[in-house]
Amino acid sequence: MSGMKGATDMTAKPGPRAPAIAAKLEAAKGVLEAHHAEVAQTRLDAADDLPGAAKRLADLRARISTAERDVFELEKAHALAARIDRQTAVTAAKRMRAEQLSAFESHMQERDSAVAEMCGAVLKLQASYQRYSQATLKMLGVKPVGTALPTMGIGPDGRGGSAVGNLEKLIAVEAWRCAEADENGQRYAVPFAKPLSLTDTDQTHLPPALEMFREAQAAILSEVIGQVEKIDAGDLAKAIGVAA
Repeated sequence: MSGMKGATDMTAKPGPRAPAIAAKLEAAKGVLEAHHAEVAQTRLDAADDLPGAAKRLADLRARISTAERDVFELEKAHALAARIDRQTAVTAAKRMRAEQLSAFESHMQERDSAVAEMCGAVLKLQASYQRYSQATLKMLGVKPVGTALPTMGIGPDGRGGSAVGNLEKLIAVEAWRCAEADENGQRYAVPFAKPLSLTDTDQTHLPPALEMFREAQAAILSEVIGQVEKIDAGDLAKAIGVAA
């Protein structure tokens, strides 16, 4: 039972075991070496039958025997401690890799979910863009006779692109505007996101793209309505004049 208890205590101690045992082993070797240094003189004194020399030699032999036993035992203990330390290190590394692998797989699942959402958003975006394009063509096809569509840009100084164009710039600006920083201050904008200008580094001052687009839409409609009213008034004046 005592042997089992010793093994349990040994494996239960935290941290590397070998360094402490190695230090004790070096100390024991130093003691043994010091004893060996006394052997020649002590044995010579005993051979010369000097008073007390025989007793000193016997004591020295006992101390050498004890020191040799200590070195032997500590060498075995050090070898075992080193093996235990290696096994502990391997176990710890294995556990760490398992935890990392679990986190790795979890983040891969997050990536998969994010890409699925992006693909769904692209599908929805594509459908909306198709509706916009078809509506733009239909709008141009029914432009009132005699009117001219004004050149109208979107946003400040029209930097958001044409109000009847492909909206590439507007979509890129909106994507850039919506790329808010995370808790670490890092922004992750989609690859096609772009600011209105190269010197524009703060997206918070920009109005939403829809708001800028609607302003341009309203301006176009107001211009066309004005043209229609002018044409109608002119036609009516001509009609009244002919009739008179």
